Amino acid sequence: LPPLRPQAESAFVLSRLVGQLPQTRVYDFTVDLALRSFTVYAESLAQGIYPGPTIEANQADRLVVHVKNNLPNATSIHWHGLFQNGTNFYDGAVGITECGTSPGQSLTYK
Repeated sequence: LPPLRPQAESAFVLSRLVGQLPQTRVYDFTVDLALRSFTVYAESLAQGIYPGPTIEANQADRLVVHVKNNLPNATSIHWHGLFQNGTNFYDGAVGITECGTSPGQSLTYK
């Protein structure tokens, strides 16, 4: 497994989108396993970093996130900072609010 890479601090500076008109923003994530340093512990991560990549969007943007599951078990994405009004079945732990994406499969969140 590849080593775990922490997300760069610059990923949390969200100023590149200020003033842009509403639009559809598309992201492609692949979820894999990696090893934490100094331990024998596998961590799931998206795009090789943990926590996963920052998604930038403005209010009124439409998000489309394609997620490919390369884990040996079902997985899901838990969203922070999004209102899940009417779509909570797409947010949470596998087996609680959603079934999860099977190994080797993909899911598109909209």
